[in-house]
Amino acid sequence: MDAIVPSFENYVSDDERETEELISKEIEEYSRYSLANKLRIGYFGKDECTQTNATEILQVKDLAEVTETLEKEIMSLKKELELQKTFLRTGYEVKLQQQSVSLSTRINDRMQDLERQHQEKCAMLRKSYRQQLHDAIAVLRGSHKKHYPENKKDGSELKPQRMRELINELQQKDIIIECLNGQLQECQDGKEVKIMLEPEEDPEKERLGEENEILKKDVDTLQEKIEKMFDTLQNREMQIRDQEKNIQKMKEKIEKDQITINKLTATNERLKMDQEEEKDTARSLLWKQKEDFEEQMQKQLDLCMKNMLSQQEKQAKMVTDLEKEKQDLLNLHRNAKPAIVDEQKVEIDKPENTNDIEQQQRKQINSLKKQLDLLNRTWEKKFSVLKQSFHAVKNEMYLRQTLERQAATLHSASISYVVDSSGVRHAMKPTDDGSKMVFRYSAPGEPLPNIGSGPVSQKARITRPEIRIPSGKATAEESQIISEDEEEMRGVLSFPSPISSKMHTQKKV
Repeated sequence: MDAIVPSFENYVSDDERETEELISKEIEEYSRYSLANKLRIGYFGKDECTQTNATEILQVKDLAEVTETLEKEIMSLKKELELQKTFLRTGYEVKLQQQSVSLSTRINDRMQDLERQHQEKCAMLRKSYRQQLHDAIAVLRGSHKKHYPENKKDGSELKPQRMRELINELQQKDIIIECLNGQLQECQDGKEVKIMLEPEEDPEKERLGEENEILKKDVDTLQEKIEKMFDTLQNREMQIRDQEKNIQKMKEKIEKDQITINKLTATNERLKMDQEEEKDTARSLLWKQKEDFEEQMQKQLDLCMKNMLSQQEKQAKMVTDLEKEKQDLLNLHRNAKPAIVDEQKVEIDKPENTNDIEQQQRKQINSLKKQLDLLNRTWEKKFSVLKQSFHAVKNEMYLRQTLERQAATLHSASISYVVDSSGVRHAMKPTDDGSKMVFRYSAPGEPLPNIGSGPVSQKARITRPEIRIPSGKATAEESQIISEDEEEMRGVLSFPSPISSKMHTQKKV
């Protein structure tokens, strides 16, 4: 078990060396792009600081800031790696200790059980042999008590022949004893003597042999389990190494994703700047066109007013002339009555002519006012349509940024991934017109937050309608403004096409 831990430590040290080599290579690559690195004054020294241009100072600052951020990220990564190594090492050691403690406890328990069983068996054997000995002693005692008095009585009346027989038997037994003693001595000296003895069957020995075989099998199974545990530990070490490699690969992927995210953010900022510039240009053009139309209408009004004044002066002259003629006619009234009738007809006809002129001028003024109102309404409607299109573009940019952030968060340094299906879908469908595009947004959860200063009606809505980006032609909402006096506006100049279509074509490209 102790031989496994240093191999893991050696593996960790190899990973640290690889990380240090990668960091040193990156630092060397950054050092290649240093300013005036190969410029020299003489043969023995470099002049890197004095040979920088004024335009390179900003690049030096940017490089310094980037190096500071890189150093901070490297330090944080080192800390994370050290923490992960310590966590893995501690977990590995804790698991080893737990496994070793469990194995030792199992082995000790098994040994104690075996010792206890052996002691119980020995005690049982001792008890059985003692009982047999006591039984044999009791049998001998009983037989001795029975036969000793009879032998004693018979011994007093023994004959000399019987005595001789007994003496011979004793001598034979002594000879046998001497022979047996000699055989024992020969066996002790190393001589092999075969003594044929009838073996007695012992059931206790067979039982002990069976138990010994069972214990041997248990020991073999325990050894197999220990070998399996070693194999599992080695497999876990391999898994830990694979996980570390996967973590390193995931970190590399995260770095690449971060680079792509930075590029996308830069492109988004550029697009925003371009959109703002296009908005400014469109607004300036619209204001110029509006001012031109207002100047033209003002000129027309001035001309009408001048005509009105000139006509009024002419009418005043005509009135003065008529008064003079009246006076002359009054003087001549007494002389000729038909002349008076003619004068009255002339007086009646001339005021009618002046009233017709005034009515025509009033009609012209009213038509010009209507034209001004229509122009103001159409321009206000165009501005509202432009605002809606700008808000749609902002919402689209916000959706893209949120999706990119979600992708960045999903690339976290974890082994198991969970798929999150609650995303916002957006689709762009072309209409029958090739010049118009319809953007549709579907939000399964909450609506998107309003960006910038949008209209109040859009803030109050939850479901967003389809927003059509205007083309060079007039929209349906603009066509609703046109009233019955359209025939009077035939002489007015046509509106120029807005620039929003160009913006959207650039976005599509």
